[in-house]
Parts: sequence; structure tokens; C-alpha cells
Amino acid sequence: EGNRLADFPASTFIPLTNLIHINVAHNQLQYIPIALQGLRQVGTMNLSRNSIVRLKEVADSAGVMSTIKELYVTGTNMAEIDENDITLCPNLVRLIMRDNKISIVRQKA
Repeated sequence: EGNRLADFPASTFIPLTNLIHINVAHNQLQYIPIALQGLRQVGTMNLSRNSIVRLKEVADSAGVMSTIKELYVTGTNMAEIDENDITLCPNLVRLIMRDNKISIVRQKA
């Protein structure tokens, strides 16, 4: 039933240059860590059942996950989608955000 990961050091996934799917569901992540934002081949990311309160770690972060086509953020603590959160994944095709507490979607989200 998952782990208790709350963050990753920024260099955690650097050696995994061919990684195309990552599932870090059922952990204690509160945002998408910079370490995950640096993955350059990943097309599918599952962040469901974490303590995520927002997508980006830092609101004005320049982090971009341009290869992500599917993002699963189901059953988290997310209550709002902030400005530019979705721009984190400019090539997103599928976004699954079921069972959250989202009540606010900011302009330019």
C-alpha cells in the first residue's frame, strides 16, 4: 500500500534516462518534486493517493515536463489549481483528477 516518500533529492532520477513511466502513487508527496520535473522521457506519471496540495513545487518554477502525455492525480488533497500549474505539462493529452477537493481554478491555470 505504497511508501512514505515525501520528496526526492533533485538528482534521484538523473541516471534513468530511458524511464518512460513512473508510478509514485500512495506516498506523501505534497507537490511534484523538482526531481520528477527533470525527467525527459517519461510519458505517463501517476501521483494518485498522495498528499498533493498543488502541482508545482514552486509557483514560479520554470520546471516543465514536456514529455508527459498522461498525468494521474487522483485522491489527493488538492483544493485548487493555481495559475500556470497545468503549463508544467504543455503536451498533456490526458489529465485524471478524480476524488480531489478542488473548488478553485485560477485564471491562466
